[in-house]
Amino acid sequence: MPVLEERVEIAAPIEGVFELLAAPARGPEWTPNLLSVEPLQDGQAAGPGAETRLLVNMAGRPSKGTGRCVEWDPPHRLVLASSLDAGVDSTTTFQLTPTERGTAVAARVEYTLTTGGLGRLVGGLFGDALARRDLRKALTNLKAQVERNQTG
Repeated sequence: MPVLEERVEIAAPIEGVFELLAAPARGPEWTPNLLSVEPLQDGQAAGPGAETRLLVNMAGRPSKGTGRCVEWDPPHRLVLASSLDAGVDSTTTFQLTPTERGTAVAARVEYTLTTGGLGRLVGGLFGDALARRDLRKALTNLKAQVERNQTG
């Protein structure tokens, strides 16, 4: 199972960073290729056990899927699992730590490419490179958005 790890430091309090990470509907604002997120259960948009319907752009094609919050420890840790029709299953862990300058965010993505599907094709052609690029971009976007909200 491939594992990707990236870190970023954000000049904002830990609570504000966690608030944005933990709001599923806001994921498309900072996550590349995440087109939409909708809650599956009425009234539970976030939190432990919350489930979502996902729409992702994968190699230029839309892929539907589901997401679920599997661990919730505000404001320090958030673990999300997802499964896409295109053949990609992943678990993403965000670990937040307060620092002198704000918040350190460590992101870890573990993913598998199921047999068949677009995931296997894209994974075979590009592998870690695209996933790593998207993770770095997501953290850069998250940093920019949180810091912009701090000043504005």
